[in-house]
Amino acid sequence: METYEGNPSYASSCFSNTMANSGLAWSTVTDCSAKEASAVQNQGALATPQHDYVPWVLVEGTLLSNTNLLLQSICKAYTGPAPASCKRLYSTNEKSLCMA
Repeated sequence: METYEGNPSYASSCFSNTMANSGLAWSTVTDCSAKEASAVQNQGALATPQHDYVPWVLVEGTLLSNTNLLLQSICKAYTGPAPASCKRLYSTNEKSLCMA
């Protein structure tokens, strides 16, 4: 649906073409966007600290300015046994480049 962002007339046909077998009704989507979206966004805003942009990613309370380094930053900060994703990361030669 992002392909037609800004042109709501395409939303219904896009939904029909891509979500026909999902079991989700188009009316559920439109009801949510018309009635619930603003309330959900407001609740989310109230539940998070003030920020300048999104995604506003904090790892151990420190702003991560390059979100492409999310996994590396989490693995570096984590003190328990390394999860499989961190082990794969550390088994490459990129560790010194990504973790610097």
